[in-house]
Amino acid sequence: EKLAAVGRLVRNVAHELNEPLTGILALADVLVGGEGAGDEGAELAVALRTEARRAARIAARLLAFAAQRPPERAPTDVNRVALDALELRRHALRAEGVD
Repeated sequence: EKLAAVGRLVRNVAHELNEPLTGILALADVLVGGEGAGDEGAELAVALRTEARRAARIAARLLAFAAQRPPERAPTDVNRVALDALELRRHALRAEGVD
């Protein structure tokens, strides 16, 4: 019951994150493609889009986590699991100086 409640909470948070991220990504795309922004403005727009996409991937992973599906066994790419875990922790690891 508690796990189901956590799943609902995670699903709601992910949906709430996706709404503003959609707008942010759309605006970043406009800025990246826009003219006259200057080199620094274009670089900032690209950085904005990159980080917004990262946040969208995190929200998608939260939704996948919260999906209520019966457990199943299947072959798993352990390298992919490790890379996904590192991606989720990338910012925190960088902040701690872990390379």
